[in-house]
Amino acid sequence: GKFDGCQTHECWEERMTPNWLYFLDNISASDLIGRILFSAFIIYYNLYVSDTTRSTKWPLVFTFIFCVLFLGNFFSGLFMCWVLCSQFKQQQHQVNFLKYPSIPSFFPKVQLGMDALLFSVLTLAGIYTRCSGLSDIPVLIFDEVHFGKFMNGHINGDFYYDIHPPIVKLLMAGFLNVFTPYYHGEQKFDEIGDPYLPTSPLKAMRFIPAFASALVVPVTYLTCRELGVSKTSSLICASMSLFDNLHVAEGRVLTTDTALLLFFALSYYFYIRLENSQIFSKSWYANLILTGISMGFTISTKWISLNIVGVVGICTVVDLFSRGHLGISSKYGVDFTKFNAKDFFTRLFSLLGIPFIIYVISFYYWIKTTPKWGSEGAVFMSRQFQASLEGSPIKPKQSPPSFLSTFIHLNREMFLGNRDVGLGQKGHPWESWWYQWPLDLRGLACWSSGLNTIESKDFKYEKHIYFLGNPFIWWFVALTLTLSPLILLSPRKLFKPIENFKYKSFILLIGFSTGLFPYAFVRRSCFIYHYMIPLHFLVLLSGIVIDQLIVRYFRNLKIDFLVSVLLIGLFGWSFW
Repeated sequence: GKFDGCQTHECWEERMTPNWLYFLDNISASDLIGRILFSAFIIYYNLYVSDTTRSTKWPLVFTFIFCVLFLGNFFSGLFMCWVLCSQFKQQQHQVNFLKYPSIPSFFPKVQLGMDALLFSVLTLAGIYTRCSGLSDIPVLIFDEVHFGKFMNGHINGDFYYDIHPPIVKLLMAGFLNVFTPYYHGEQKFDEIGDPYLPTSPLKAMRFIPAFASALVVPVTYLTCRELGVSKTSSLICASMSLFDNLHVAEGRVLTTDTALLLFFALSYYFYIRLENSQIFSKSWYANLILTGISMGFTISTKWISLNIVGVVGICTVVDLFSRGHLGISSKYGVDFTKFNAKDFFTRLFSLLGIPFIIYVISFYYWIKTTPKWGSEGAVFMSRQFQASLEGSPIKPKQSPPSFLSTFIHLNREMFLGNRDVGLGQKGHPWESWWYQWPLDLRGLACWSSGLNTIESKDFKYEKHIYFLGNPFIWWFVALTLTLSPLILLSPRKLFKPIENFKYKSFILLIGFSTGLFPYAFVRRSCFIYHYMIPLHFLVLLSGIVIDQLIVRYFRNLKIDFLVSVLLIGLFGWSFW
């Protein structure tokens, strides 16, 4: 009789959960999550990043700090668990579990239980697949020749020009300044295949993209859960991010694309949390601000992410309209007395104002941290700006230009540069077209060791780095895309649907479309990694499709388990 009346997985989970877990389920997992991420970081730093300083006195310092932080972190966690268990034993007959206060936190509230376990496993698996062996190929790979120069520019103070906004380059340079202060830009980034200097902190240079790629995996899981997707389908979606070869390969190279994907994924995640929050509550304000901050970091990385503004904008207008806060609604018609200025202007500032402020600040620090003449960058700027740089060969004839004029000029040059990449040339030999990406038809060769340059005892061979998606994952999400109309157009009675699942599916389709189809009108050279943002929306959409067609339709735990094992096993096998 324990399962009488249960029609959903959630009901079964609730009745199968031991009573003492209700106590833990109402405590925020932010402390656990923070400890896992912090411990993983200091372990990685001690074992990998600091290896370039092992010939100095610094290893002893790092080892001491590592021991103190790790042991303190570990035992304080044990102490917290002991306190919680002691309180539970004393009050297990008096505690009202449903009203037990949660620990306040800005970390996502994942219930301690299966969600927290899956989140932790996915995070550690992401860190392992992205962050281990970052120096195995100690040569310049693909766009490292560009982003390495930009990073050096912030370290040395030499002005540079790039067609993309600067925030990730600032973060990478800041990371090196803090954790490898002995590095002063000695590494030259001239040609693909050039070796890294033995003194260059290679693992530290590649750490930010790798760690960002690793965090995309648990963020994918959290986003699916916020969309109302079951744990099983959320795990399958997260495994797609975990085992996709393009995600992993991009994350192990000094580029900005994985950081862009992380900021983009966080923007959508926090917006979904915003929609799930009570309006004007503390959680609502927190998620609104976090959405704006994430959007700011997204558009301050690459302009190709501007579709996040459109996706969030459409969702915001729909939400305001459904509440009647625009003064227009389907129920009352036009009635501007119902216009809610507080809701409208709070969202306007948070979702447009905050991103723009972050965008401008990133350019301010770009200019401020690169005050010296840089021959490769200064030539793109006005003569007045060139004359204002230290060591400039140009004599100033006018007063140095203001930040506003420099900001406008930089953005103009970036626009022209983005528009004209590859124009007037035969094109990049590994460029690809937007319609080739969904089926993974053309990848990108990034580096080759050269024929017969690597010798073993019995034969000679060469190594390659080739950007290509995991075909089983890409074909699977393409299949779910074709099945999505079945979900959207089907009668509601056929499924036990996720709340507002048609609306959520429609928004994900808009995100995919606005991320992919504009490339049909782009004249510049494009590459397979430009598909990473549209692919993220398809991965999330596949979670809803799997839930509707398998998990919630059949409502059979055996089928549920079998499907998850088969899909995750297939993705993992094809990845290795």
